[in-house]
Amino acid sequence: MFGQVSETPQNERTAFHPRSPYGVAKAYGHFLTQNYRESYGMFAVSGILFNHESPRRGAEFVTRKVSLGVARIKLGLANELRLGNLEARRDWGFAGDYVKAMHLMLRAATPEDYVIGTGRMKSVRELVEAAFSAAGLDWEQYVVTDQTLHRPAEVDLLCADPKKARAQLGWEPKVSFDELVAMMVEADLHLLRDGGDPPRRQLLALIRGRPPAQPCLVRPRGGVPFFPLMTSPSPVVPGSSPRLAPYGAQWVIAAR
Repeated sequence: MFGQVSETPQNERTAFHPRSPYGVAKAYGHFLTQNYRESYGMFAVSGILFNHESPRRGAEFVTRKVSLGVARIKLGLANELRLGNLEARRDWGFAGDYVKAMHLMLRAATPEDYVIGTGRMKSVRELVEAAFSAAGLDWEQYVVTDQTLHRPAEVDLLCADPKKARAQLGWEPKVSFDELVAMMVEADLHLLRDGGDPPRRQLLALIRGRPPAQPCLVRPRGGVPFFPLMTSPSPVVPGSSPRLAPYGAQWVIAAR
């Protein structure tokens, strides 16, 4: 969403300048959430979540590409890992911590938007170093930089300013960057030891391991017509007052 940033770190007031269709779609969801909150009095909140990772991350994302690549090399299934820009910097955190933040947003007394992140940047190079170190390997012996993997509109750096979430929600990330990377490498070592080295399509299905989202209709307050939404795989919390929050390009539905 922030893309080509105008300031660092980025907070709830930082202007958006998305650099991909994915970022544009998330910005749309953010403004749509604000519009329904302001127009219809809905309890709708937008969580501006910086990169949140876990062993369930899709293999097309660099964190998972690295952890899978390290695991394959460690197990003798590959002899190199090809990557693009090693100097791009991101604010990477553990997805489990961010889910807690989402829950706190939805349980707050008033609906507001929050930036969620660790406030610490790491480069792709540091990610690679940590991942290979977790497997007892020297990354420089295996990593190959490939210019064809550079993005056409690169985002050089992203860093969250989560002060508002810390002050108003009492939220703090618990899992460190090194712990997160080691967790992902260990999970992929187990995955490949248990199931071999499956083709990409099978691997993605195993990684994601979740049913497709199901359509849901919610009637907001004030008699506004039904608004179509997509639920996440997370169960809807029982209650009577719908609350909405964008999660990536999907909608997460919960209730007070």
